[in-house]
Amino acid sequence: MKIELKVPESLNEISLKQYQKYIDVVNNNTDEIFIAQKMIEIFCHVSLANVVKMKATSINELLAHFKAIFEVERKFTNRFTLEGIEYGFIPNMEEITFEEYVDIEANISDINKLQKALCVMYRPIKENKKDLYTIHDKDYGSKFDEVLRFCPLDIALSAQVFFYDLGMELLQAIPVYLKQKTKNLTISQWKDNSTPSGDGITQSLTYLEETLPSLTKLHGKDYSSALHY
Repeated sequence: MKIELKVPESLNEISLKQYQKYIDVVNNNTDEIFIAQKMIEIFCHVSLANVVKMKATSINELLAHFKAIFEVERKFTNRFTLEGIEYGFIPNMEEITFEEYVDIEANISDINKLQKALCVMYRPIKENKKDLYTIHDKDYGSKFDEVLRFCPLDIALSAQVFFYDLGMELLQAIPVYLKQKTKNLTISQWKDNSTPSGDGITQSLTYLEETLPSLTKLHGKDYSSALHY
C-alpha cells in the first residue's frame, strides 16, 4: 500500500504546536520506536496506523531528514504573516518594559509556554512604512497567544536565541544601573515615603539577578537532541 506523506523540507513547514505535541510524547514515553513513529505522525500529518506499516529503511531516512533540518542554522525573522495578520518583533529592545521582560522570561524557556512569550515579542503591526513599523501594545498582543502556536517553528526557536543574544547584554547592565540608581537616592527621598522609593528598585534588581541564569540555558541549545532514532 502506498502511503502519502507530506514531508516538511524545513522547520518553516513545522508549527510550534506540532513540536510541542512531539515534545510531550518524548517527555511521557521511553519506547524510542514509538517516539520515532509519533514524530513521523506529527510532522508528516499521517496516521500512526500508516506509519507502522512503513519500511524500516523509510523510517530511518525520515528520521535522518528531521535531524538534518533541526541542525540547519536558523536566521532571526523580525516580521512574518500568519493567518492574514502581519506580526512584528518589538522594534527596539532597549525600550522593553519591565513587565514585558517578566512575561517573556517567565515563558521563553518552556517550549509548552513559548507562545505566551511570542505574543509579547511579536505583536500585530499597527503602522507600516517601508522597513519601519509600530506594533500594538502588550495587552492587545496577548489575545494572539494561541494563534502563535501555529507559527513556523524556525521563527519560534530563533526568537528564543535572539532574545538571549540581544537581551543578555542589556539585562546584565540593568543591575548595575539599578544599583547606581539606589545609591543616588537622597536621604530626603527615603524619608518622605512611608515605603522607601528604593524598595521597588531593589525588588526589580533581585528578580533580574535571579532570572538571568535561566536565560543562559537558551544559549547554544540543541533542539535536535530530542529527536530519537
